[in-house]
Amino acid sequence: MRKQTLCFNITLFALIVLLWSCETDPTNQLNADESTLFSSMQQVDALPLKVEADVESLLLRKSSVGKYPAKLSYPKNHKMVEWEVELSPRGNMRNKYCDLPPLKLEFSKEDLINVGFNPAFDDFKLVHTCKDDEEHRALVMREYLAYKLYNELTDFSFQVQLLDFSLEDSKGKLYKVASKGFLIEKDDELAQRLNGRVLKPTNVSRDALQADVFDMMSLFQFMIGNTDWFVYNLHNIKVLKVEGQLFPIPIPYDFDYAGLVNADYAIPEKRLPVTDIKDRYYLGACRTHEELQPVFQKFKEKKEKMLIICTEFSPLPKPVREEITDYINTFFKILEDEKSCKKMIVQHCNKQIKMK
Repeated sequence: MRKQTLCFNITLFALIVLLWSCETDPTNQLNADESTLFSSMQQVDALPLKVEADVESLLLRKSSVGKYPAKLSYPKNHKMVEWEVELSPRGNMRNKYCDLPPLKLEFSKEDLINVGFNPAFDDFKLVHTCKDDEEHRALVMREYLAYKLYNELTDFSFQVQLLDFSLEDSKGKLYKVASKGFLIEKDDELAQRLNGRVLKPTNVSRDALQADVFDMMSLFQFMIGNTDWFVYNLHNIKVLKVEGQLFPIPIPYDFDYAGLVNADYAIPEKRLPVTDIKDRYYLGACRTHEELQPVFQKFKEKKEKMLIICTEFSPLPKPVREEITDYINTFFKILEDEKSCKKMIVQHCNKQIKMK
């Protein structure tokens, strides 16, 4: 009884700290009806997006402040839309490994106001090929596919916009880089869309998170073979307080270390007994088989649709689509076999890893 009381008090305290941290969030003042630049760029097909910049300076990271002026353009309603932006390299591993790192696009708040967009959402992430070859172009689309699969499971997920991306040297000295890519919704914009607020605590107990959403996220990470996420320090997770939800909502991002993506630079988490990046390892909370039935059922109901998303994703060549489909199918074989499910998921839990 004393242990149960202690657990309850810890969870309650963690929840109070989380909720207190959102009180001063500036997005509280945002109008949910305001139009945003990201929403204006969303469409079903890939958006042709061109960036012109001093590519040599960008590749060599010459800027002392880490920002590079650029011109961004894309078609909209039969006209070309142009923006003056600033680029900044982002990411940890990819920034070091890639010839051309993932980028952050920053827009002028004044420019956004002038065309009627919400100035609070003045930047977002752009993911594109890490190296200029077919294998690395495919890795970008594999990660994009992971975002789309999670979109299929829940609205508590980052929206992404597919791109036909090109980077051209403004000085005309270097060749043009062209590949598929995608934009990722800004976390504050995600919060506004969900009628919530981004929480930014120093660390988090998963017992203070919405249990059903956390279980769905954990099972999704298991499905795509991703162990590069940790609740304690919010590694590759955002936490939102959403109206109508008692507990905060975890939302995952950055799936490039997932087995589904199978990036050549990805290595297994050294504190886990995993030797291959495609090996699955469940990092969810401990629940009974009965408690997990609703989330298991959710995945089973979405099985056909998710497999169709994989098989019909035309930006990837057919052999790659077949490989990904087979990988997802192995997950459902585990899920649909009670013995395997209990061994690899239900009884394989509570791996609390703290990042130092």
